[in-house]
Amino acid sequence: MLTDHISILLFAPTTTAVTNLAKEGIAGEAVQLVGDVMYDVALFYGEKAERESKVLAHLELMPKGYVLATVHRAENTDKRERQAAILKGFGAYGHTIILPLHPRTRESIASFDILLSANIKVIDPIGYFDMVMLEKTRV
Repeated sequence: MLTDHISILLFAPTTTAVTNLAKEGIAGEAVQLVGDVMYDVALFYGEKAERESKVLAHLELMPKGYVLATVHRAENTDKRERQAAILKGFGAYGHTIILPLHPRTRESIASFDILLSANIKVIDPIGYFDMVMLEKTRV
C-alpha cells in the first residue's frame, strides 16, 4: 500500500485492482487498466496446448473425467506419514487422479511401501503443453 501511494503511475491488471486502488483513495489518470499478462499467457498457451497436445488420447482420458494432482515438495514426500495421508486422501476421492511423479517421489512411495488406490494413475513427468492441457480439461 505504501508503494501505491508514492507511485506516479499504477498499472492495474483487472477492474478489481482498479476498484481496490480507489478504496485506498487512488484514482484518476494515475491508475491505468492495462490487462492481466498472466491471464493472456494462459489463454495463448491453452489454445496452443489444445492444438498440439495428444496427452488426453495417450492417457485415454475424457475431458472433465479426472483430477490432476502433483506431490513434489520435500515436506510432503520425505515423511512417510505425510505422504501416506496425501495419497490416502487421493484414494478416497471419487474421481480418477492423474499423478505425474518425479522419480524421487516415485522412489519414496516405493521405499515407504505405500499402496496406491486403483483410482490413482501415476504417470511420468510431462511437458509444458501436456500439463496445460491436463489443467484445462480436468474436473
